[in-house]
Amino acid sequence: MLKFDFKFSVLYFSKILIDKRMYPRLETANSWSAVVKAAQNAMEHNLKWKSPIRGYVYRVSGVYRNHIEVFRSSTKTVAKLSNKSVRNAVLRLNSSAGMVARTKLLDNVAWESAVTFLHPDLYWSDDFSQIYVKHLSLSIFRQEIGGVLRAITEADDDDGQIQQFARLVRRGQKKLREILLIQYQERCSITGVGPSYVLEAAHIEPHAVQGINESTNAFLLRADIHTLFDLDMLAIHPENLTVFVHPKLESTVYQDLAGRKILPRIDGQQPDTERLLSRWLEYNWI
Repeated sequence: MLKFDFKFSVLYFSKILIDKRMYPRLETANSWSAVVKAAQNAMEHNLKWKSPIRGYVYRVSGVYRNHIEVFRSSTKTVAKLSNKSVRNAVLRLNSSAGMVARTKLLDNVAWESAVTFLHPDLYWSDDFSQIYVKHLSLSIFRQEIGGVLRAITEADDDDGQIQQFARLVRRGQKKLREILLIQYQERCSITGVGPSYVLEAAHIEPHAVQGINESTNAFLLRADIHTLFDLDMLAIHPENLTVFVHPKLESTVYQDLAGRKILPRIDGQQPDTERLLSRWLEYNWI
């Protein structure tokens, strides 16, 4: 069983822009004891996991003071995950802002898959291309969009709406959000990734207008993208559901969203075309 559960796949776009000290750091001293505890539990309950891509099946076959034995079922061989290897993995993550590419954490498939499975704070990205620290979350996105909005505000001091929305931090109504999490399978409707705890219910027609909480009147959007959508700096075509990006965002990471299409819902329903059209007609920059 691979510890995955839609935890994270987006390559956090502000990795170069934001000081690495803002990212979560693992405690070097405590990591080995945490891994040992998880390994003991895995061995007791005969838990198994697979390596990504190759799909090798592993289990813990022994736990000792300075190493853990990792048994590979297909070849009946044992790899020893040492205290030193776990320490090196933690140091590498801490020096890489909490995320490293697959095969770059440790140079052994068994070691890398084992430490990712056993360490309580490590997860695979959705496409298994990255390993990341789980606390890499909403605050990072908030910091990034805060910088973008500050730049926009400084360039257009008269736009009071931007300043107002830049201070707005909210989650969608609980029930609506729960429905959307199911319909979009815990993925942002635009980026196609999670994790779920940074996703919000974003109304097409603002809830304040008519109090409509129908799920077809909303998308499931990552927090920073939700803010831009509320600011009318992201537009969605009412017929083909293509994303358009405001010219003020052309020099930002959000320009990459242009041309993407809204993910389909699992129930096959379409977002409310009439409300999308009504909103579309209000944009003066398309």
